[in-house]
Amino acid sequence: MDKENQIKLLKKELDDSKYDIYVDTYPMSLIELISLYKDKDIDLKAEYQRVFKWTVEQKTKFIESLFLGLPIPSIFLYQDENALWEVVDGIQRLSTIFEFVGVLRTEVKDEKGDFIKHPALELKGAPKLTSLNGLLYEDLTSDLQREFKKLKLQLIIISKKSSNDVKLEVFRRLNGFGTKLNPQELRNALVLLLNKEYFKFIEELSNMEEYKKCFNLSPKLIKDKKHCEYIVRYLALREESELMNYSTKDNPSIDDFFDDTIAKIVNQNKINIYEEKIKFKKTFELLNELFGDNSFKKYYHDANKHKNSVRESIFEVIIPGLVENIDYYCKEKEALRIKVLDLFKNDSVFEKALVHNPKAIDRMKRLLTISKEYFKINE
Repeated sequence: MDKENQIKLLKKELDDSKYDIYVDTYPMSLIELISLYKDKDIDLKAEYQRVFKWTVEQKTKFIESLFLGLPIPSIFLYQDENALWEVVDGIQRLSTIFEFVGVLRTEVKDEKGDFIKHPALELKGAPKLTSLNGLLYEDLTSDLQREFKKLKLQLIIISKKSSNDVKLEVFRRLNGFGTKLNPQELRNALVLLLNKEYFKFIEELSNMEEYKKCFNLSPKLIKDKKHCEYIVRYLALREESELMNYSTKDNPSIDDFFDDTIAKIVNQNKINIYEEKIKFKKTFELLNELFGDNSFKKYYHDANKHKNSVRESIFEVIIPGLVENIDYYCKEKEALRIKVLDLFKNDSVFEKALVHNPKAIDRMKRLLTISKEYFKINE
């Protein structure tokens, strides 16, 4: 393609892809932000703090940066239909300020039903203003407190008039550059941003004991949220139409696929959470009973045992068909045990499907189809 046509194509892509986004930008003092938070006009999404959070030293360095007058990145907020400000980017910065001045709320309620306040932040590890170390906000003199509360942050307010997917895309873009978070940590935050109930649903599934016993993941993999990634993989396999219709023309990564699919599942409320929990629990109770932490490891018939580590492809060939027929296999446990072990015979449909080492998304499509046929009830 010559440069002239390439530029024309670029202009068309820009016209087709630009977001309908409406924003207001202005500075706001910390005392104003604190007041809005106390009046519950700012939604920090407290559950987000459980996804990942700053250390005391990181919080202290941020407070020190404010005192020093160093440039602070803008806070992005989304104004919903009730004029409530939902934080899209900047939760750690705002929560650190609120914690320091002693107004940050926890998720725990007292006897009156009010949220209990988080203990005030005691500063520790300030690299420049070392005299801050060991101090609470209440230890500061009134003039220092006034100086702190008059400091300003730049706010960017995304209006509710913006297109529906702007909030999600802004978060992905802002957190996709130079971040130390892995793709699943970001994905967890995205789900929380989209729908709190789905976040709790995924968190609940990932922490079920029967489920965790089928993997016996190392502490490092748990820390990297691998157990949550398998839940996203599970949901993607359960939503057959999303997977089978997903285009791989532009060679998307598996993380692109997971991000797009989980966003659609959450936005379109495609899963009956109550029913899925029941199926999920039955499935992993059964797998744990029959195979324990060998559930997704390869079985070697010549050695009569499972070997090596958990494999994503084994998860993908077992889960779709088994979940769909879980009530049957709960009664026919021996039939399931034999079927799973037979997957690892040299001429099995599973082994043949992996001969040409397909790319991850194509492999998932292929194994989903195989699984539903292989575990189908023939009665």
